[in-house]
Amino acid sequence: MLEPATQSECALDTLREVTEQLTCAICLRCYADPRVLPCLHVFCFHCLEEAVRRKNDVYYIRCPSCPRVTYLTDDGVGGLVAAFHLHHLFDIQDILQKTVSNGGELVQECEKCGDTQATSFCRDCGQCVCDQCVNTHRKWSELAGHEIVGIRDVQKEAAGMLLFKKKTLLCSKHTNRELDMYCETCEELVCRCCQAQLHSDHHCDLVASSFARNRQVIEAKVNPLKAHLEAVNQALINADANANAIVSQRETIEEDIVSTIKGLQTQLEQMKGQFLTTLHKITERKLERLALQKEAAEVVQAQLTGTLHFAEERLLAGTDGEVLAMKKYVTAQTEAIMRDLDHDLLVPCDRANVVFDSRFLRDRIIPHEAVYTTRVCPMKCVATGENLHLTSVMETTKVNVLIKDEFGENIFEPVDSITAELVLNDSALYCNVSKTSLARYTVSYVTTIPGIQRLHIRVNGQHIKGSPFPVRVKDIEATHKVAYDADSMDLNLVLYHNGDANEERAEIF
Repeated sequence: MLEPATQSECALDTLREVTEQLTCAICLRCYADPRVLPCLHVFCFHCLEEAVRRKNDVYYIRCPSCPRVTYLTDDGVGGLVAAFHLHHLFDIQDILQKTVSNGGELVQECEKCGDTQATSFCRDCGQCVCDQCVNTHRKWSELAGHEIVGIRDVQKEAAGMLLFKKKTLLCSKHTNRELDMYCETCEELVCRCCQAQLHSDHHCDLVASSFARNRQVIEAKVNPLKAHLEAVNQALINADANANAIVSQRETIEEDIVSTIKGLQTQLEQMKGQFLTTLHKITERKLERLALQKEAAEVVQAQLTGTLHFAEERLLAGTDGEVLAMKKYVTAQTEAIMRDLDHDLLVPCDRANVVFDSRFLRDRIIPHEAVYTTRVCPMKCVATGENLHLTSVMETTKVNVLIKDEFGENIFEPVDSITAELVLNDSALYCNVSKTSLARYTVSYVTTIPGIQRLHIRVNGQHIKGSPFPVRVKDIEATHKVAYDADSMDLNLVLYHNGDANEERAEIF
């Protein structure tokens, strides 16, 4: 058996935990007449009254703990369900406070007669009673079925927050009337008087019978949340992993940047800060996006966790009436979460794909272009230009090439990673590649061979989109002859070269 001092320490730790659970998030004091919002968050009655807002004759409360808005009925805050599930915590708090104040021993006067020290605890009445009152309990037929336990057992249960009582729920409209009926139509607990006066044409049944039916309904509604919670938890783990990878990658790249800059000595010293700034901007944007996604996921996680915890705790420890009292809100909250769940939260919105390419520093000095987000995607790169498919021999031909990443964004790529060649049969003419601006390059060549050739443009050894491109090379020394096409009734410009004729349309003036 624990020493009183040890019991007092355990009770004090548990008391702090219980007090935290019974603290209103608005006033930061112990709950006073706590009420439950449909989102399952609990606040004091008077705090909720102060939080009521009005818009176009509609009264509503925006939950201080989540984005959910609750529209009130004509009963106002009074129409919200009372937090019956917290009653046992108030009793645990009371027992723990008395245990701590008495040095580890629960010393309590009988709450029935008040004359002698209590030796037992009636779970149904929720009161500490003496031996004489225990005998009275057992003699009276109405009280004979109450569960009575020893005062020390209660103290141990309170220290472990295991004190679950069968306290009778009473109607707030009819004094001392037990809420022993459940209106299936309104989904709320009612007493016999409420049933007769306000719910006479509704489907009402005893709490025990309704609980047996509705338990499965609640479980069926809540169970899918487990899979979503697991997915959101995994998404948060992935977000953390990506954030850590980005930070780790940033540290590695920082070292690479610093090392490269130092090797180039004073000429490149001024570029170090520019690269680091670019790197931090890129990674901070990524981290900010992940942080925003994580924040949104944590809100969903809190909703899922809170709803699951609330529902499972009530199904495990609550009375039939407590469970039924919460059924409407639990099912509504579950449907709202399932409806509003953004599946994009399950996939990290950014990843560790920042690259510092130190190769370009060995070739030239171009500020801000060594740190970029991702690698080039050849199939996203495009070639354009008037002479892409048609040119002439001995003519300087230029083709523009735009380098893009996998997301279609323009990125820098070292010139030596881009190659181009004009191919005719087994012979190839290597083209010159030069950089004109960020992500823009020019391929230029001069050929002396007419005919149909193919222009191969590659990035890192892979063809860009459309490559190889067919190129028709005209001979400037070809003989021109105008012929008449009787079928089409227009002129054709016929080019003769080495005995071969190639036709192309000529405009009729």
